[in-house]
Amino acid sequence: RNSLVPIHRLPTELLIDIFYASLETNSNRFRGLKTIASVAWLWHNIVKWVPELWAVLESRTPAEHLPIFLRRAGNFPLRIKMHPDPPVRD
Repeated sequence: RNSLVPIHRLPTELLIDIFYASLETNSNRFRGLKTIASVAWLWHNIVKWVPELWAVLESRTPAEHLPIFLRRAGNFPLRIKMHPDPPVRD
C-alpha cells in the first residue's frame, strides 16, 4: 500500500539528501532523526543505517546522545557545528 504513495517511489539516495537537508534547519538533530524515523519503516531503516545522517555533532547536542551519534556515524567523517546557545533537551 505504501508503495503507491509518490514519496515512497523516490530513490533512497534522494530521500537521504532530503533528510540531510531537513536536518540542517532543525534545532534538535536527534529529535529530527527520531521524527523522520517514525514516519515509515523504510525511513526508519534509512535513518538507522545511513552514517552521514549521524555524522554531524553539534555543540548543543546533549552529552547522553553523543554515543549514539558516534556509533551510528561509524567511520564516516564527522562534522562539528558550534552554536552559541546551550544544549537542547528532549
